[in-house]
Amino acid sequence: MQEKNQNVILSNLWQWDQSQIISLILTVIIILVVSLIVFAKVTKVKPNQAPTGVALVAEMYVTMVDDNSYNGTSGNFAKARPYLFTLITFLTVGNMMSFFGLDPIATSYSVPLTLAIATWIGIFTVGIMYKKWSYLKEFVNPLDFVGKIPPVISLGFRMYGNITGGGTVVVLMYLIFGYLWTLVFKNSEWFFFGSLITPLFHFYFDVFDSLLQGYVFLTLTMVYWLNESGLDDVSTSQEEKQKLTFKEKMAKMLAFSKKEKASQAIY
Repeated sequence: MQEKNQNVILSNLWQWDQSQIISLILTVIIILVVSLIVFAKVTKVKPNQAPTGVALVAEMYVTMVDDNSYNGTSGNFAKARPYLFTLITFLTVGNMMSFFGLDPIATSYSVPLTLAIATWIGIFTVGIMYKKWSYLKEFVNPLDFVGKIPPVISLGFRMYGNITGGGTVVVLMYLIFGYLWTLVFKNSEWFFFGSLITPLFHFYFDVFDSLLQGYVFLTLTMVYWLNESGLDDVSTSQEEKQKLTFKEKMAKMLAFSKKEKASQAIY
C-alpha cells in the first residue's frame, strides 16, 4: 500500500497546475538581469558627469521610491528602505507578467500572503525596537493581540482580490465582445471587437493596477510600522511645538513692532 502511494506521489510530482511558479522564476531572473545591467552602467558614470540612458532612468526610479519611503516613514526606518524598495519592485514586475502571457504572481495567494506575513512580523519587530519592554504590556489583554491579526489578512486578500479580479474582468471582456462578434458575423472565429476594446482594459489592469497595488502594499506596510513604533505621535508633537514656537516668535515680533511705533509716535 505504501509503495503504491509512493508511486502515485512520484508520478504526480511534476503534474502541477501552478503557472505562477514560472512567473515567479521569471520575475527573479528579470530583476537580477536588470540589476546587473544597471550596476554596469552606473559604475561607468563619472562623478562629475550627469547620468544618461539606463543610468538616468535607474537613478530616477531609485530616487522616486526612496523619497516616497522617506516621506512615508517620516524619515525613520532607514535600514528598512532596501527592503521597501525590493518589495515594490518585486510586486510591480511580478504582476506585469501578463505581458508575457503568464499569470501575475499575486494570482497565487501564497505570494501576497507571504509578503503580508513579512509585514506583519515587521510590525512586532518595530514595536519591540522602539517601545522596548513596555511594548509587551500591550498584550496583557488577549484581545489586543487579536487586534493585530487583521493587517495580515487585509494585506494578502486586498492584492490577491484586485489582481485576480482584474484578470477576470479582461477575460469577461474577451468573451462578451467575442460573442457580440459572432452575432454580427456568424460562423466567424475572428473576434475583432475584442482586439479593439480589450487593449484599454489590459493597460489599466496589467500596467496601472500592477503599479497601484504595489504602491498600496508599500504604503500600508510603512503606515503599519510607523503607527506601531509610536514615532508618528512624536513627530506630530514636535510639529505642534514648532508651530507654537513660530506663533510665539510672530507674537514677539508684532509686540516689538508696536513698541517701536509707539516710541516713534512719542518722539
